[in-house]
Amino acid sequence: MNKRVNMFTYKNSKKDIRLDFKWHNPKFYDFIKNLKKISKNEGLITSTLIDEVTINGGKRLPKGISHLLSEFDPYPYVKGSSCLNNLQIDFNECSNINHLIYDKVKCKNLIDEDILISIAGTIGRLGYFDSSDLDEKISDKVKFSENLALLRKRKSSKIVMKNLLYYLHSPLSQIQFERMYGGSEQYKLSLSLLKNTMIFFPKEKKDQEEITDKTDKNFRESIKNEKKADEELNNIDKRIEKHLPISFPEAILPFYYKKLSSIGDRIDYYANHPYLQKLRKQIKKTDYRKMKDLVKPQKSGKVTPQDYYCIIDLVDCIDEKTGELIQIKELPMLGSQNVICRNGEILISGLQPQKGKIIIIDESTEGCIASSEFFPFKIISNEITPDYLKLILRSDIVSKQWEYQLTGCTPSRARIGSNDILETLVPIIEDQDTLVKEVNEIKLKSKKYKENAIEKKDKVLIEYVETLTSNKEIFETIHNINN
Repeated sequence: MNKRVNMFTYKNSKKDIRLDFKWHNPKFYDFIKNLKKISKNEGLITSTLIDEVTINGGKRLPKGISHLLSEFDPYPYVKGSSCLNNLQIDFNECSNINHLIYDKVKCKNLIDEDILISIAGTIGRLGYFDSSDLDEKISDKVKFSENLALLRKRKSSKIVMKNLLYYLHSPLSQIQFERMYGGSEQYKLSLSLLKNTMIFFPKEKKDQEEITDKTDKNFRESIKNEKKADEELNNIDKRIEKHLPISFPEAILPFYYKKLSSIGDRIDYYANHPYLQKLRKQIKKTDYRKMKDLVKPQKSGKVTPQDYYCIIDLVDCIDEKTGELIQIKELPMLGSQNVICRNGEILISGLQPQKGKIIIIDESTEGCIASSEFFPFKIISNEITPDYLKLILRSDIVSKQWEYQLTGCTPSRARIGSNDILETLVPIIEDQDTLVKEVNEIKLKSKKYKENAIEKKDKVLIEYVETLTSNKEIFETIHNINN
């Protein structure tokens, strides 16, 4: 593909710690220069992040313990950016660990007013910790992963942490993060760069609290539509259940014994779980097919050298809640191995497949380069439509099958193989188009709520910036960068 690349020259200084295009891009330099003007004109305290808070990284779980994790374990483990929603920590998305694993995760425990920020994958997502969200017995025993950084207020700091939360969420910080992170496929933000984030805030505590209270109230009001969007998406499973009344087994505690039927059987915890066996038994009561009867595996293809590549990555490109493709990245280089997108194929992620990252390739995505974590398949059966197949593969009927076939030393790298996908049981119905149409109508309604929520949240953040400065150059720079 042809893409015009902006060119410029810049004299490097001793203060510059990087030499790449993004670091020296004039639009970021102009933004930083305008930021420095604000405190002089507005009478605000100017500081850097490291002067106001301590910054510590998290720790990954020990290798080889994925089979030991259970929803019945007591201690929360904030595993990544997916756990940070609407500036809060969503403990429903967190993993749970037992006391043996807890003792091996050597990082700080969260305390009230701590802020977590994602530094890998989706950069800059934030979560404010409030111990009242948890039971008293475990509220002081929350660990977090290496993909997150902990910001904790220094005793000498005059900043209000809720005010810092909204500042970091505003364009004033998010644009600084955009300049800082790097990486060829998965973006990362180093702690050494994060600490240099420029911040400013009112001198008086009461002024900070006044701004924070107003912003917090408006922000909470703005996310009501986002909750309505999620409520609409919850109706998808109900609609599928109406067309496919499969009875799901009840959750089973992870204590059981099974005698293996043959030497070739898997002997691990998940593959022999009674929940999986009971679920398959229920599916077999319907008109079903194995995936190998519906699709055929395809080769990855060869990538031809280009100036820029259109990338469909697992991070940021696919909405986990709807399964829709929300963006295509443009990168000047590729990682080790990738998959060519060919019209008519369906790509299924083998990494954390229960998240439903599945793409149907059409003319709009043909020629793109997908992550090597995707398995390409071609539909070979007339019994199923591509849209219905994607819908069922994203439903609990299939995702629960995949969840109990995972292998991997850590939850973030847990995966299934191509052969596991081909052995999946897929129920078939006659009126597939009607179900797909009904689900699409639900998604459309949810999308309208979501767009309204995003518009309101953006407005709240701009209003927050306006409470700190009336500098027109800042708003022009923000507009130019975002567009």
